[in-house]
Amino acid sequence: MGMDVYGNPAVIVGTEPKFPDNYRDLTNAEQNEYWAANNKYQKDNPGVYFRANVWSWRPIHMFMSESCSDIYGEDLDESMSYNNGRGIPKDLVEECADAMQQTLDSIKDTVPQYIEVVDGVELLKPIENPEWKDWYTVPLTRLQDWVDFVRNSNGFEVH
Repeated sequence: MGMDVYGNPAVIVGTEPKFPDNYRDLTNAEQNEYWAANNKYQKDNPGVYFRANVWSWRPIHMFMSESCSDIYGEDLDESMSYNNGRGIPKDLVEECADAMQQTLDSIKDTVPQYIEVVDGVELLKPIENPEWKDWYTVPLTRLQDWVDFVRNSNGFEVH
């Protein structure tokens, strides 16, 4: 359970591999071949699709909200807490991506108290929110992946 975020990039490299109807009948090598092709397609097209489980979506969404909700507005910000198909429109993604990159660079470069290292991975420290039962955290590399997705998405929708 989580969020599937779909972009609409102007340029797409290659063809997305179709999930095989007979996937369960494939050998391990054939299954691995499909996943390798799918991973390459996703890496070559960072604005096509972004997936986040519910635990990682909360800090990603909060990071986005704190960085650029003033650009796209409170109503849209709240709506992106749910997977109802709303997202940042094409004309605002570049400005939002720039704002998020600036925030991320600031966190990494000048505000180390927001970073926690666990098993060699830099994480954004857990975000405490009284509305949530638990704290959530996300690797900084995942936030960078999100910024890259937004920048390349040409507008996106959260499902």
